[in-house]
Amino acid sequence: MNHKSPVKISRREFCKISVGTAATVSATMFLPKELIPEDAPAAKSKVALIRNPAVLDAATGKTDAVIAKEMLFSAVMRITSSDSAEKAWKSIFKNEKKVAVKLNCASRVLSPRRELVDALIEGINLAGIPKENIILWDRLDDELRQAGFALNTSDEGVKCYGTDSGSAGYEEKLSFSGNVGSLYSKILTRQCDALVSFGVLKDHSFGGVSIAMKNMYGAIHNPNKYHDNCCDPYTADVNNHSYVKDKLRLCICDGIRAQYNGGPGFKAQWSWFDNSIMASTDSVAIDRVGADIIDKKRVENKMKTLAESNCEPKWLKTAAGYGLGVEDMKQIEIV
Repeated sequence: MNHKSPVKISRREFCKISVGTAATVSATMFLPKELIPEDAPAAKSKVALIRNPAVLDAATGKTDAVIAKEMLFSAVMRITSSDSAEKAWKSIFKNEKKVAVKLNCASRVLSPRRELVDALIEGINLAGIPKENIILWDRLDDELRQAGFALNTSDEGVKCYGTDSGSAGYEEKLSFSGNVGSLYSKILTRQCDALVSFGVLKDHSFGGVSIAMKNMYGAIHNPNKYHDNCCDPYTADVNNHSYVKDKLRLCICDGIRAQYNGGPGFKAQWSWFDNSIMASTDSVAIDRVGADIIDKKRVENKMKTLAESNCEPKWLKTAAGYGLGVEDMKQIEIV
C-alpha cells in the first residue's frame, strides 16, 4: 500500500470483497421466512479487521494519520459493501442529525488514538453531519483531557466533554433494563440521535473483554455495581436499553496497541502492538472477534484462556439472546 495515497478500492477489489456475501445473503434477505429454504445460509454479521504495521512509526511511536484514515475508511467500506467512502458513511448515518462518539479513555495509554478519531469525524462529515453536531464524550473531563483530547463546550467545531461537565450530567430518574438500574448520561439520552462506540482492544479482568459493549458502562452512573458473574447479564442489560440499542450505529476498535491481560488498566508487560483496527455495526460480533484475538494472544504467551481464567465474556451469549447481535463465530464474516 502506498501509505500516502488516498483511500481507493477498485471495482474489481470491491467485488472480490462483497460478492461472496451478496450471493448468499441477498438471495434470501428479502423473502418471507416461510419461503426461505431450510438449508439457506443465514445472513452474517460483518466485522472488518484491518492490519497495517506502517500505521505506527516504531522509532517515534507516532501514528501515521494518513494510514490510520485509510484503515478506518477501508473498514467502513467493507462492512457496508460500498464502493466509495461517501456511500459507506452515508449508509451508516442516514437520517441522523447529531452523533455522540463514546470514547473509552479510562486508561491514558489505552485510549482511542486522536488520528483515528479525527478520521472518524471526517467520515461523519462525509455523511452530511457538520462538526458542530458531533460530540466526543466519556465519563469525566479529566479522562478525556489526559488522553489528549481538547475539551470544547462551545458552539464551534466538534464538542468534547465528559458527563461530569456542566454541559451534561446524568438523568435524575433511575432507568431500568433487565438487572440494571442506572442513571444514564444526558449526552446519550438527550444530546444525540446516533451513537458510535469507540473502544480499544483490551481484556477486562472481570468481564473478559472491553471493546464496544463494555464501553457503555461509561454511560451510567453506577458501573461498579455490575461486575459480578463476569459482568453477566449486566453488560448485555446496559446495552439492551433503548438509549443504547436504538441509537447505536457503529462500533470501532483501536487495536494499534492492545492488551491481553491485566485490563482494563494499562499493563505494559501484557500489551502488544497489533497495528489493527476493527469496525462493525454489530457490537456483539466485534466483541466476540476481539475476545478471540485476545485469547489467541494469551495462548501464544502460555497463559490460560479467558474462560480458563474465570473471566469469560459470558454476557456475549446473553446479548445475542436479546437480539443485540451475533455471538457465534460461524455467523460472523471477518472481512
